[in-house]
Amino acid sequence: MELNLEGDFLIKNKLLPNQLIILYLIQGNKINLIKKLKTKLHEDPFREDIEKLKERNLIEGATTSKLKLTTQGKEMVEGTDIFKDILNLFPTSVIRPDGKKDYLKTDTKRSKTKYLRKVGRRRDMHDFIMSCLKFEIKHRTLNNEMQWMKKLPNWLNSEEWVIWGERMKDEARNSILDLKEETYGEELE
Repeated sequence: MELNLEGDFLIKNKLLPNQLIILYLIQGNKINLIKKLKTKLHEDPFREDIEKLKERNLIEGATTSKLKLTTQGKEMVEGTDIFKDILNLFPTSVIRPDGKKDYLKTDTKRSKTKYLRKVGRRRDMHDFIMSCLKFEIKHRTLNNEMQWMKKLPNWLNSEEWVIWGERMKDEARNSILDLKEETYGEELE
């Protein structure tokens, strides 16, 4: 079993590493490992952490073998389905230059796996990608370029959000420069 402990995730959710491990073990149906540790160590190394997780309503269960994640605990460990955000925002189809309709949301199962692998639990990364996608759609719509929008799997493979993120920065930088040029030399009264 491989565990990925991100410091930012622990801090944001006010969790200790042991508490996150407990949540992962419960999620992965590996409660037997907690029981084995109890037996080998002749004590319960997770007793306090389990109680704190119960107090925070992240887990429930009267005994170790009956522990399970609450809805809140599942959301914390598994995350909400952030891929749905991408899927809802991503255009369904476009009309290509040859006049044919092309569907963009193909291979969603593999795309979801790919996206979650790239983003993980990083909500900040997801928010950035969403803002880049919104910017791309707005830009392409205003400039009549939707016909060139990539299909979802290709969009993820080429990490299009990186390019559109740079374009957003450039546009923001240019609008700031335009504001400075307009106000330069004006006197305040």
